[in-house]
Amino acid sequence: MNTHNTRAHYSVHTTTQKLIYFWKKNQWEMYDLVADPGELHNLYAAPAQAETVAKLKAELYRLKIEPKDDDQFSDKQPN
Repeated sequence: MNTHNTRAHYSVHTTTQKLIYFWKKNQWEMYDLVADPGELHNLYAAPAQAETVAKLKAELYRLKIEPKDDDQFSDKQPN
């Protein structure tokens, strides 16, 4: 089995932005994929990005509700 050494996370993206939530660390990241394709500058806390962050969060939560993902595996992996 191959691993990719990425912390457990949820994410959502559009063609121009990406929002990531690392739930084990309670850490958010947001990137402008056009201006920063290498994802080097986390814009999550930037006041100018608040509206974009809110929209992406709403979409992320919507996507979690659809399959009834209520974080039931947040402490352990499913059997």
